[in-house]
Amino acid sequence: MDAMSAAAPRLTLHFIVHQDWQHVAAALASVQATVHTPHLVEITVNSGDADDVARLRAQFPAVRWHINAAPQGFAANHNAALRRAQTPYVALLNDDVLLEPGALDTLVAYLDAHPAAGLVAPRIQNPDGSPQLMVMSDISLLRALYAISGAGVLTRPGGRVRRLLLHSGLARWLGTESLQPLTHTRPVPVVVGVVMVVRQTAVAAAGGMDETTRVYGEEYGWHLRLRQHGWQVVLVTEALVTHLNPTNDLTGWRLAEHRRGTLAYFYRYRQRWEGQVLRAGIVVLHGLWALLLRPVHPARSRDHAGAVRMALATPPPAE
Repeated sequence: MDAMSAAAPRLTLHFIVHQDWQHVAAALASVQATVHTPHLVEITVNSGDADDVARLRAQFPAVRWHINAAPQGFAANHNAALRRAQTPYVALLNDDVLLEPGALDTLVAYLDAHPAAGLVAPRIQNPDGSPQLMVMSDISLLRALYAISGAGVLTRPGGRVRRLLLHSGLARWLGTESLQPLTHTRPVPVVVGVVMVVRQTAVAAAGGMDETTRVYGEEYGWHLRLRQHGWQVVLVTEALVTHLNPTNDLTGWRLAEHRRGTLAYFYRYRQRWEGQVLRAGIVVLHGLWALLLRPVHPARSRDHAGAVRMALATPPPAE
């Protein structure tokens, strides 16, 4: 790639591809067009067709490829890239993003200018220009129970209740990060992991992501540990990325995996009794949904039953 020239690279970009290749070429083309910081690009192929790999190798010959012998989780793949990287900064990216002009250069410049910043992220927009969820609060027990109860659909991004809270001013009173206006660059508790640029010295201090799940919830524990080690997690509003294929699909195995990630967070980072309450909540609430949905939506009922089985099989760690 053009930016991978004589200057020593300062940034490693890492993508993970899992079966769906439809946006990968566009993402790499956006790197070519917009990133001027000397950099390297790596792609981990978690699973996929050899023909797709060969086609993209020919189209983007400077990209470094890592082919997994067996699929690994989101955190495990990115952690491996962090260990391999020899650059001071590493960008961890979804494979379905388009970098807007100057996005990664702006994030790198922020890290250069703010030595207390350990991890930075851009604003994220949908293809139509509307904003996506970008920041989150640390998970409290109340928030976790609210989500697993099913009531979380009321305040999902784009929903009517969320719009009412934002337009009425109640969002400010609630203090929930995802409901706050994102008008300026500032430190936040947690950023959504669509695009993150992390300082390697911060990773050396705080460690990488927890590898508890295949996907979901890795940001919460990682960003908490970064902050506990004195590093800021910052949303840089001057940088913009388009996310082409946003999804909040918690059907099938994804529901149990999402709950596994939340439960693991509570077991590691919260008080023991909170993890026990959450585990009981998963069993009771998802068990109730499994019973209610069984006559009308058997497949969805099985998803909830899977979450119950996961919780029952995941007791708190021994003290």
